[in-house]
Amino acid sequence: MPRFLLERNVDGIIIAGKVNANLVEYIEALGLPMVLVDYEIPRKRVSTVLIDNRKGGQLATHHLITAGGHRNIGFIGGDVGHPSIRERLASFKQTMNENDCPIDKEFIVDDEPDTRVHNGYNAAERMLNGKKRPTAIFAANDAMAIGCLRYAKNRGMKVPDDLAIVGFDDIEMSSHVDPRLTTVRVFKEELGAHAVRRLLEAVQSKTQAVVTTHVPVELVVRESTGGTSGDDPSTPLD
Repeated sequence: MPRFLLERNVDGIIIAGKVNANLVEYIEALGLPMVLVDYEIPRKRVSTVLIDNRKGGQLATHHLITAGGHRNIGFIGGDVGHPSIRERLASFKQTMNENDCPIDKEFIVDDEPDTRVHNGYNAAERMLNGKKRPTAIFAANDAMAIGCLRYAKNRGMKVPDDLAIVGFDDIEMSSHVDPRLTTVRVFKEELGAHAVRRLLEAVQSKTQAVVTTHVPVELVVRESTGGTSGDDPSTPLD
């Protein structure tokens, strides 16, 4: 348990990313205002600031279908217990269905134990070594997308000619790999600003009103799906 909680020398707390439900219960028992960022716990009355993962999944998948002309699209991910990853996968499936694209279970690898570069590499190896393979992949985050890119290049595949790849998050590395990665941009500063605002409101009002805030995302098109050399934020879908 963090020392500052044991000593109760804070007025409130912001937790970013996946968190143990027991920790949330402990903070609740202390009566401290709390805000979760990029994570939510069902049936817990806690204010949250969330990425619009469903819109992001829609933008990424729709881009591959419309701009790239792809129909056989794969999804790689891990830790589907995390709400963000689960929502991105659900949005992928929904967008594929809405565009009458087949969803092949062999093109979905969602059981990697983590979402790091080597997990993306392993997931791509599993998916692309089958008798049939997708022409495009939507990765749950940029780290996995970069791992997928590395595997494709090691196998001699050309990106995006043989395989188009889209990531999620727009981490700094995504604009430095070759080819540069098309991805869904997450506005991390905005996530933080909303979280601080929600926490200050709770501390100052001495109430714990539950507020859920969704922060918009945007698609940034780069060379991994056939884009230009410069960042090209896509116009969000209605």
